[in-house]
Amino acid sequence: MKSLRQRKALRAAAIFLAFCFAQVYVHGALPNATAPVPQRQITARLSTKNNQPITVNGNAVGTGATLLTGATVETPDQVSATIDLGDAGSWSCNPIRKSNWTSTRTATSA
Repeated sequence: MKSLRQRKALRAAAIFLAFCFAQVYVHGALPNATAPVPQRQITARLSTKNNQPITVNGNAVGTGATLLTGATVETPDQVSATIDLGDAGSWSCNPIRKSNWTSTRTATSA
């Protein structure tokens, strides 16, 4: 038979170990704080000069088309386009231009 002192020491050690394991499980269950936040998809409305079609992602579109983030806009000779971003403003694409509209509300041109 164990003495009272040994039982108390064993109980204290068991409680200590249980507390340590609980801390490991809680820490392992926390979400990753460095996980990237997905970018919100931005939509814009297209208008072209004289309602002439332009190419967006390889497809011919005209005035009134909706553009999504990452769209590639190509304007032919003598056709310009304006992309209306609503409250964020608008962006003009000159004739004979290929541009990529990104989610950071900027456009890169080639």
